[in-house]
Amino acid sequence: MHEIVPSAVEFTLPDMLGRFLIVLVSFVPITAVVWARRAEAARLEFARLARIAELPVEGNDIPAVRRRIVTRQTGRAIGMAVAMIVVAVILIASETPAGYVALLAALGASVGSGFGHVRPMDVAPGPRAAGLRRRELADYLTPIEVFLARWVIVLPVVAAVIVGVGWAEWGLGRRPALISLAVLAAITAMGYVVRQALRRLVETPVTLATPTGRRWEEILRAVVLRDVAASGVTFVAGGPLFVLIALKRDFAELPVVFPVVAAFGVLAGVAILVVLGATVTDSHFVWARGHADVEGGACV
Repeated sequence: MHEIVPSAVEFTLPDMLGRFLIVLVSFVPITAVVWARRAEAARLEFARLARIAELPVEGNDIPAVRRRIVTRQTGRAIGMAVAMIVVAVILIASETPAGYVALLAALGASVGSGFGHVRPMDVAPGPRAAGLRRRELADYLTPIEVFLARWVIVLPVVAAVIVGVGWAEWGLGRRPALISLAVLAAITAMGYVVRQALRRLVETPVTLATPTGRRWEEILRAVVLRDVAASGVTFVAGGPLFVLIALKRDFAELPVVFPVVAAFGVLAGVAILVVLGATVTDSHFVWARGHADVEGGACV
């Protein structure tokens, strides 16, 4: 019988040692490279954003912009490292589907980048540009991205209902059902964390003084919002799907369950494809440049 988290006694010491070595060989070098190259990654990101968003590369606030990007890359590396530790613990002690590795790593990197973005910046002295209206998530992300970021949290709840019905009606055992519900509760909680992170990122005040700095700051805000939203939607939609797939052998009434899980898979897949598609189609941040208060503002 395949379960999401089998009992630890099912693994011998050599099994766990082998898993630990795989994690060590696979994850540590990746994290080390990301950390060591964060300054170079920041330089490349600055050049890329300047090109695709038509942003100036000179001005009094440009050094602060560059420091902000380095801080975001540092946060990305730390977030990825934390996610890798979580993944390592899961893989060493369980048979959780390998897809969680990619989902957790991407989410950790994006959330870490978000924490780096909200850290205070050292800015040049002078008047600060103030927005003329309150910012909203819809100023930076397209309507479909906003919709998915707000409502994808429903999917783990739907998956929990499927598990509950499976326990009551479709022959799902008590232990796999309870473990699955606990995992789905954790995914739902992470969905709430992502929503709160998006809200905090939107509410972070402008700190740069000049019009040049303001344009950069708003585009950087759009970048990190899109990263967090896309990785959050992918995790919160894909996580429950992996849970249901992992339970397929535990349902006694598999012919009845299969269409339900397949329909859920289509729904989750559409959500993931749509949010990733929006990222690709708006790769030049045309939406944010047209709706956020990038060019305007008053000095205070």
